[in-house]
Amino acid sequence: MKTNWNEAISILSIFSLVWLFACSSGEGKKDVVQHQSIDSNIQGPAIRFEQEVFDFGTVKEGDVVEHTFVFTNVGSLPLLIENALASCGCTVPEWSSEPIQPGKSGSIKVRFNTNNRPNQQLKTVTVRANTDPAETRLRIKGVVTPKNV
Repeated sequence: MKTNWNEAISILSIFSLVWLFACSSGEGKKDVVQHQSIDSNIQGPAIRFEQEVFDFGTVKEGDVVEHTFVFTNVGSLPLLIENALASCGCTVPEWSSEPIQPGKSGSIKVRFNTNNRPNQQLKTVTVRANTDPAETRLRIKGVVTPKNV
């Protein structure tokens, strides 16, 4: 059997190009996934939370409940959390002061101290950002079993 070197080199070149294209296209897929959450119709920053209500179930009075609310900037400009105010002193929000770039995620951690807060609970954290609308309300809810029970 006689080998045609030109044909072998052509086949090898085609195989190499296909392999190179397949490997490099994987990186592009990461970028597509990362930017899929951006809404190109929004001019400016926009916040979208994975969930706006967290139900902590039933806990004992004196427990400290924590939950992290995750959000994504689905807008076209950097998002800045200006403030997060809780409905009472028993609830404390924490957030980063760094701008969240379009397509990126951030979080707001909320701690609720159940001490002296028995029975059904619903606490609100009002998040103020450079978005339209400027305010979003997050809620944590649940039942606190009194110490005397």
